[in-house]
Amino acid sequence: MQNLSLNSIQQQFSDFLLSEDSPSQAFTWAEPAERLHVYRNAFWTRILESLRDDFPRFVANIGDQDSELIFKNFFRQAKNRDHSLYELSQ
Repeated sequence: MQNLSLNSIQQQFSDFLLSEDSPSQAFTWAEPAERLHVYRNAFWTRILESLRDDFPRFVANIGDQDSELIFKNFFRQAKNRDHSLYELSQ
């Protein structure tokens, strides 16, 4: 592992979660990359599940696939620093 500050690692990890980059591009120091994919999938599953629960009429009107794209784009652009889904959905 490179000698990185905790803030740098946390920022890289946050950027990776919100991106479509492969782990090998985002984390040259992380092994194995598959673990990051598992975490990112769990992260998005939880985020999307929570947003679907908070906005059921929106999902019903837009559809599951389109609402997922809208939620992901919104979440990436919102840059929520509070780490609270409650605050994001307000």
